[in-house]
Amino acid sequence: VLDNLNMSYRVERGKSLIGSFATHDDISPMNHDGVVYCNLTLGLQVTLPMLNPYIVDGYQSGDYYDYSYREKYNPVTMTDNHEMTAHPGKLDLFNLSRKPGGNNPEIGKFMTACFALRDKYDDVITRGSYIILDKKDDPQDKIIAFARAKMGKTLLVIANKNVDRPIACKIEV
Repeated sequence: VLDNLNMSYRVERGKSLIGSFATHDDISPMNHDGVVYCNLTLGLQVTLPMLNPYIVDGYQSGDYYDYSYREKYNPVTMTDNHEMTAHPGKLDLFNLSRKPGGNNPEIGKFMTACFALRDKYDDVITRGSYIILDKKDDPQDKIIAFARAKMGKTLLVIANKNVDRPIACKIEV
């Protein structure tokens, strides 16, 4: 985030790094740590500066992108290859595949709430300052803590990167 913000002051307007947690070239977030990880990265995508959320279809329901037809013979092809190739955990862009979907609609509900929050605090999130908060007693750097502020409004964001267990630390606001 800091690299991107610093770069934005040095280069011409409209240039930035790509800020996303999962593109069509990445393994499904479900394969990292499931629903909790999906919700963590979505909450960060919605609140971090200079980042437009990039959502691959199927993310909203927890798709693992595990295709049963992978490496099977396909009599119909638009190339010279009749073997259907699909990379485990990645969205299949090239085969006539199934509709993306998973078994975790709670991700979509969390996504809807996050985008409602982004709309409600649009000025703070899209144009507000980014303030990294001081943390104490977080030796493994498992807590994400920052604030977004603009014109007397402040949005506080605190997240635990350890999706397996709660982590405690002191945050100075």
